Amino acid sequence: MAFALYLGFLIITFLRPAELFPALEGYELVAIVSVLALAGACVTVVSGRGPTLGAPELFLVGLLTLWVPLSVIASLFWFGAEVYVFVLLWSTSALVFILTALYLLTVGRLRVAAGLIALLIVFTGVQGVYAYHYGDGLASRFLYYEGINLEEAALRMTPEQIEEAVAHFLETGDVVIRIRGLGFLNDPNDLAQALVAALPLLLCLRRPGRLSFNLLTVWIPVAAALYALSLTRSRGGLLALVAVMFLLGRKRIGPTLSMILSAGGLAVLLLVGFIGGRQFSMDDSSMGRAEAWYEGLNMLRSSPIWGTGYGSFADLNYLVAHNSFVHCFAEVGLVGYFIWLMLIVLTLSHLAAVARGSPETEGEQVDPTEETGAEDEVEDTVEDEGAESEEEELSRWAEASWISLAGFLVGSLFLSRTYGTMLFLLLGLGVAVVD
Repeated sequence: MAFALYLGFLIITFLRPAELFPALEGYELVAIVSVLALAGACVTVVSGRGPTLGAPELFLVGLLTLWVPLSVIASLFWFGAEVYVFVLLWSTSALVFILTALYLLTVGRLRVAAGLIALLIVFTGVQGVYAYHYGDGLASRFLYYEGINLEEAALRMTPEQIEEAVAHFLETGDVVIRIRGLGFLNDPNDLAQALVAALPLLLCLRRPGRLSFNLLTVWIPVAAALYALSLTRSRGGLLALVAVMFLLGRKRIGPTLSMILSAGGLAVLLLVGFIGGRQFSMDDSSMGRAEAWYEGLNMLRSSPIWGTGYGSFADLNYLVAHNSFVHCFAEVGLVGYFIWLMLIVLTLSHLAAVARGSPETEGEQVDPTEETGAEDEVEDTVEDEGAESEEEELSRWAEASWISLAGFLVGSLFLSRTYGTMLFLLLGLGVAVVD
């Protein structure tokens, strides 16, 4: 039952029913399911059926939770509204991380949860694809018109005038339609990052000799994810995709050949207009990002320990950093940046050790024969008897999680998502694999 609450929490977090149907806003579905899932996790831990809680990443998340508000107090000399905003935004990211780390106690649970996460991301992309081709009404929420400010236009124009204006911009080529999701995926670039991160998880679901299963749960979703990725028109998403292509191929065909093929793939994708004609050039957007990175370094120099405070980057510069690393050290200083970076580095290094079958990490894994609350197990319905051992499957999931996180971080070089929900979901997934 408790694990089902976690799965429900994931579904509501991704699908955002209250955003699609405003009548549901008063019911606080996300808050109710979150509290129930957290209560279930606490009961599991207290009863002795949970994880060891010895993962250093859990400690680092706690430190980051304390340090960010301190950076606001130290830089502004008061308990400002930014602290309240951080608590609101951070609560989802921290909860996703904690619940994922606490609930995924077995390989079976890991398989179910990771597969659900990947398929929910693809489903969000498919909603965007539908909106792109047939969208009206609710479906239009999944479209982003780059080149025209629809929120500002809604204040001055009737719906008919807005429709005419969009049609005019489309004819002249001054606007680009990009798909997006809801909630924390409501930016096309965020959706692109998530779609790229979903690809290794989907491929890890593949089962040798099960053609129908692989077609329905792996290859069709992968194709849908790639098409949705192209409709996000995200340049950072394309670079993240190329990075994932390289990482997936490096062990099978060698790093050199994988790099050559990935570079060739990038050239082909650009040639066929994979991102809708948007090019990698020093346009106004690229120049603005370079200037934002420079300003981020200036902010770090002005306050190297505390930073300028959470939420201050946009107040001190006309653009956000468009780089999660720059955004982090500018706002929370070197101490906060070290905590955040160590959280990422430790997760990646531990995942790499499990993927290699390191003796150090194997000794820390939960004994698969140990009782972990059989009444809560959903994965029993999907077990494949006679398949690979749990150790081998765990190694595959570790490699897939490592590649997902690495690909996501490549996209983070072009987005300010330092405290984003998707990042901490992948980190929580990594901690669960290792613990």
